[in-house]
Amino acid sequence: MFEGAVKDILLEDELFILPRYKPGDMTKLASTTQFSKHELRKIYQGFKQECPNGVCKEDSFKNLFSSFFPLGDGSLYASCVFNACKRYLKKSSINFDQFLSILSMLSRGNLNDQIEWVFMLYDVNGDQVITKDDMLIVVKSVYFMLGNCIQPQLRDSTIRNHVERVFSEIDIHNRGSITYEDFHSWCKKDNRMQSFAIFDTVFYE
Repeated sequence: MFEGAVKDILLEDELFILPRYKPGDMTKLASTTQFSKHELRKIYQGFKQECPNGVCKEDSFKNLFSSFFPLGDGSLYASCVFNACKRYLKKSSINFDQFLSILSMLSRGNLNDQIEWVFMLYDVNGDQVITKDDMLIVVKSVYFMLGNCIQPQLRDSTIRNHVERVFSEIDIHNRGSITYEDFHSWCKKDNRMQSFAIFDTVFYE
């Protein structure tokens, strides 16, 4: 009986800590995020299904990403994105409005915002530089996520060679790591941010 009472109190505490979050007004969200109301409704449907209380933690975030990319395994990429989101927002969970703002910045934001966020994504350890191992983790996760969209399937050696080539292009000082300044300069040349743009229409078709 005492155990049951303690359990009830803990459940009540959890509900108090994680109240049901309600998204902002759709018209306002459409104007601030540059998504149409139709796009917002589709994104919200997926978000609400995985995060019924309106707050997304890592496991539900992985499930949410899997629904966007059903042809492959998006769990590793989702972990990379979620960790970047936590560092960007300085929070351990994400509500719908925050989720939207990040998607908007990545797919519809200005170039400098996109470069800053993508650098944070590839800086897997959060140590302000991108190493070759960091880049390999994220690039592999992208290939896993796209799954059957990539034909023929790429071998591990092909992915590693791709990372070696891109890393050497960006690491012009041969330090073995890429700073934000290195990454920013490289992305600004010849509109190279398009290489990282996988977030736009794939979510909203």
